[in-house]
Amino acid sequence: MFLICTVLAFFLANVASSGALDDDVKAAFEELNSYSGRIVWNDELAKQALKYLKSPDSVTANLVIKEEMTIPKDDPSSMGMKIYNSFRELFETEGTNISALPEGSQYGCNFQSTNNEVLKIACLYN
Repeated sequence: MFLICTVLAFFLANVASSGALDDDVKAAFEELNSYSGRIVWNDELAKQALKYLKSPDSVTANLVIKEEMTIPKDDPSSMGMKIYNSFRELFETEGTNISALPEGSQYGCNFQSTNNEVLKIACLYN
C-alpha cells in the first residue's frame, strides 16, 4: 500500500511540474488573450510561464502579464472558470498591449494555486 501511495505521489508531482494544462485552463487563457487574433498559443511558453511564476528572474519575454488574486476557498467552479472570472478585467486592461504584438507572436500562460485561495497567473509573449 505504501508503495502505491509513493508511486502515485511521484506521478502527480511530475504531472504538476510538467506545466501541462488542463483543457479548460488552456481555453480560459485563450479566451482571455482573444484581443488579438494574430497571436498563437505555444506550449513551451506555457511551461516557461510556470517557471516564471516560480522564479521570475529566470525567464525573459517581450511582454509579461502577471497577477495574483485571492479567490473564495469554497468556489466550486473549475480552475478554468476561476482563472477567467478572476483575471478578465486585467486582460481587458492589457488588451491594447496584446493587440500591439506583431502578427505571428506566440504566447503561453500558466498558473499556481496556493491553498486554493491565492491564484497566481503569468502569460509570456514573444
